[in-house]
Amino acid sequence: MVKGISFHEIWTSLLQGDSKFSYIVLQYRLPRVIVGILSGFGLAVLQSLIRNPLASPDVIGITKGAGFSATPVIFLFPGAPSYALPLFAFLGALFTFLLLLFFSKKFTLNPVAFSLIGIALGAIFQAGIQYIIVKHPTDINMGLLWMAGSL
Repeated sequence: MVKGISFHEIWTSLLQGDSKFSYIVLQYRLPRVIVGILSGFGLAVLQSLIRNPLASPDVIGITKGAGFSATPVIFLFPGAPSYALPLFAFLGALFTFLLLLFFSKKFTLNPVAFSLIGIALGAIFQAGIQYIIVKHPTDINMGLLWMAGSL
């Protein structure tokens, strides 16, 4: 049964570290909170750079690039170490962002061109993901579960 942890118990775990919930708070909940906050900061920076309050990583193709580079790890190397999947996803997102910057600078640096190039890159990467899924239909559940994402 899942039990809620009170704010006092969380605070005790953070300050003293000897609470019975210290492991849960420090190893599971705190890292997820930090990643959530950093993701929010990243989204705010992205929206201010593009000058579009509706911009998000999925609109400009970043999530599809991450998914495209993580999909082979899921389907082709199911026994890969646990750090391989997030590492490949991060590298794919970084590559997609650099590709997006390259094409944006080559044509123009306006927000509309940036968004349209991102949408095109996202479509290309989504096609690659679908191709890999079609070629490996037996492992589809794990891949789709990972690509759905959560904190």
